[in-house]
Amino acid sequence: MNSLPIPSFPIRSRSPEVSTLPTLLRAAWLAMGVMVGSAAWAHGDTAHALPQEPGVRVGLEAAWAHLNTQGNAALPSTRLGGYLIQGDSGMDRRGGNLEHALVDVGWRLDSTWGAYAALGKHGSDQPHLESAWLQGNWAVSGSEWQVQAGRQSPHLGPVMTPAGHLDRFALMPLAKQAAFNGDWIEDGVQVGWRRSGELVDWNANAGLWQGKVFPGAQNGDVVPAIHLGVARGEWEVDVFVAHFEPKGRGAQTVSSNGGHSHSAPACNAQLLNVVCYDGSSQVMGASARWSGTSLPLEVGAAYWVREEAGSIYSANGLASYAGRNHGTWADVIWTISPVLEAGLRLEQLSASHDLRGPGATLVASEAGFGSYDSVQRSSLMLGYRPMSWLNVRLEAGQETQGSARADFVLLRAVVSLSRTLER
Repeated sequence: MNSLPIPSFPIRSRSPEVSTLPTLLRAAWLAMGVMVGSAAWAHGDTAHALPQEPGVRVGLEAAWAHLNTQGNAALPSTRLGGYLIQGDSGMDRRGGNLEHALVDVGWRLDSTWGAYAALGKHGSDQPHLESAWLQGNWAVSGSEWQVQAGRQSPHLGPVMTPAGHLDRFALMPLAKQAAFNGDWIEDGVQVGWRRSGELVDWNANAGLWQGKVFPGAQNGDVVPAIHLGVARGEWEVDVFVAHFEPKGRGAQTVSSNGGHSHSAPACNAQLLNVVCYDGSSQVMGASARWSGTSLPLEVGAAYWVREEAGSIYSANGLASYAGRNHGTWADVIWTISPVLEAGLRLEQLSASHDLRGPGATLVASEAGFGSYDSVQRSSLMLGYRPMSWLNVRLEAGQETQGSARADFVLLRAVVSLSRTLER
């Protein structure tokens, strides 16, 4: 039996997609003329998705970004070579592009019931239904209960859920990309619970999800996920775990020339240019955030890990597989004034792969594990809000993966508009 252990290093993740969006951009400029600006609400934060009173809230969020790199080199994180994700070429963010646009509608029928829908677009990709859910809320014996069903982001806490989605920093955190290949948006049902105590405030969520998005697969079991959060004073701490059972989850081989894709390639009978995985995939995370009242600072950190055990195979071989992707990020945000802030984010991502069996060496080569190396990123950010609906951000940083290095500068304009029509 051949054993192919591949050492563990830090690693990078896939970035959001970009290009022009004529239709939504025209809608954005029209919306600017008819909406009242408001602060952006975080993706997945349902407290701001619906109006407080019965009525309808309509909103628009859009981010345009221009990325320059030294020597016009691609960011090492564009393609996560050496990691078992989807094997595609990733999103190349260089140049000026639409980072993300989101048009949404939230309807509160009464104090109990509400509904929400959002249409999103990344770069040159086709518009897609990003969210569509129904929500019910009840107060029972001093606790608040919520049931939410439909397409949504599972609640992972205020640090992990919104990271990379119209975030303060433009690039998707490396750890989140390695765990979920970006944002986890899925059809499912989740139940939420909140209770305020004398010492701490508690919140929890439990959900069941289809399990068809990465690290799941079209053929896979329903995914259970649990989140627990606790807050006391200036501190918030959250943990979550989700368990996937993918069958036939594909990744392009290093010999294929496929471009960027949101979905994993099919593991059909021919297994053409694809490496496939069957087994379990458990994703866990923990985060903490301190928001100072005596100091104008906010400090946050998150740790993610994806552990897998099963079999990996291609048209040329089969091997048992055990893999682990784990990454961290930490950031500090300094509120200089009501319209000016600065921030620093440090990131690292690592992985290990262990393949055993007569096809281990060949399958590992097709999966690109031999080119694995660690990825790190550091970013400095300066944000200026000249108007309530407009945020201008300048970001400078560096990414490294082994001997590859790219220094980058990124300029963004983030528009956030919202208007509520109460009954």
